[in-house]
Amino acid sequence: MSHICLNQSHKTAPSGKKIRELSGNKQLTISLMLPSRASDTEIQELIAAVQSGKRPPLSLKEREAVLGARPQDIRKVMAEARKHGLKVHKRDASARSHGMIRVTGTYARFQRFLPGVELHLYNDMKGNPFTGREGSINVLSGLPIQGVFGLDDRDVAHTNYQWHEPKPGFQAARKGAPSGLTSRGLAALQGWNLTEMDKLVRVTGFLSLGGDLLKIVKDLETLCKEAGIETPEVKRISTDGVENGSYRDDATVENALDLFAQALVNPSGAVLQFQAENSDDAFAGAAEAAIAHPGIKLGKRTVKLSVLSISWGMAESGNTQQSLERWARIAASAQLAGIDIVAATGDTGPKDSTRNYTPDAPSCVGKGRAVIMGAAGIGILTEDGETISEIVPWNDSSDSETGYGISAVFPPTELEQGLNLPVSAETGKPGHSASVFSDIAQPASGPVVLWNKRRGQVGGTSHSAPLQGAKMAFLKTKYGITSFTAFGYANGPKIVDKITRGDSSAPYPADPGADYNVMTGFGVISEAKVGEVASR
Repeated sequence: MSHICLNQSHKTAPSGKKIRELSGNKQLTISLMLPSRASDTEIQELIAAVQSGKRPPLSLKEREAVLGARPQDIRKVMAEARKHGLKVHKRDASARSHGMIRVTGTYARFQRFLPGVELHLYNDMKGNPFTGREGSINVLSGLPIQGVFGLDDRDVAHTNYQWHEPKPGFQAARKGAPSGLTSRGLAALQGWNLTEMDKLVRVTGFLSLGGDLLKIVKDLETLCKEAGIETPEVKRISTDGVENGSYRDDATVENALDLFAQALVNPSGAVLQFQAENSDDAFAGAAEAAIAHPGIKLGKRTVKLSVLSISWGMAESGNTQQSLERWARIAASAQLAGIDIVAATGDTGPKDSTRNYTPDAPSCVGKGRAVIMGAAGIGILTEDGETISEIVPWNDSSDSETGYGISAVFPPTELEQGLNLPVSAETGKPGHSASVFSDIAQPASGPVVLWNKRRGQVGGTSHSAPLQGAKMAFLKTKYGITSFTAFGYANGPKIVDKITRGDSSAPYPADPGADYNVMTGFGVISEAKVGEVASR
């Protein structure tokens, strides 16, 4: 049987030492992405209807009829997989509503199902083994497959946080930066009404690709007790069977930032922790599972997820086209479900730890009216400890700076019309801009985190994303906003506190007088200003 090449699956060779080709009897589990039932135009029309309030968010069954695969395509792929000796998994709600099929089998059998595929065992720089591939994937002709995920299990995402460790002269340069405040204290300093936030019931969630999610709840209980508030419901959900990680793992700090930022301003609600392996397939699969989650019972009613935050990421340029398209489908699914996704833009400037200008993924994802909102980073200064005197773009050094940039993959979205975006500094072509809103990320302004019996000040866009998510969920609940994504783009300049100081860094300078900056987005969401707009 002939085959075709999936050009969007092209992957560069892994860094690390190649050991040998996988054994033929090695068991693998992969995910196949099939075409959606609805066309792109139909999907965008439905998203617009949900965002405008012309129709309610779609149910899981309704989303399956839009983004799920066609029955005849499912039967065809399943039959061919079984013909090649592969086991087809029972399709859960997440797979059905995102057009995915999961199959398991030996490497030898996958070599026949995916002609020419070659997988090798590698050791990374620390000696840890992983399976990697390079080049493109072939699929049998006539099979309606748009993406193949899971053959390569190298780490796909990194954390986005930094401890505040003052250096000589650094403290003086940051005179007036807040210290000793948790995320709750920082929200109060920003003017948010904690009394009202404490009363409203809502559910937020975040993704985790490593570290502990259970012991940190004890740390949260300590911080809640100190703040005089109840500890919200916290639930860990393994989306791929992965076990809870080590409390001493550095990734636990990332989880603590996420949990504390969301939970400390939502004591009457719940935080859902979606945990998965750190791989391309598992990362996207965790987001799909979060969107398909039925919600959690709080009191006498079931409350569904309102906002999902993502603090992990990797440069857009390090992702395959098929992975980014999968994330675009995730963004569409979330908007159809009435869920907003906000993702960290990275902590190492506009090159995102690469040699070229590139935004971080998945914060770079945007297609039509479906956008994963990039959470950029700022620092704040206070003269009296009660109000904020300055809001500055976070740019301490090349390896301690908010991430930002213009996508080389996604063109400007429908929501970005009128923003006068610059072209990509890398490609010279128009593209979607990752940053939408900003929040506290500069380590010198960051929150106090309790971890491993240590209290330290931590920064990073891994704080900006969950804190923004918590605020958005509150505003959505209070004002009945279905899509903060659409509301935010429509009213961006009117609902924020803008940066008070510019930044001349290349390639996209930040201007405090502009309505929108590539570096910091529209600015920092203001509760009072959102109220003025939403109450009209």
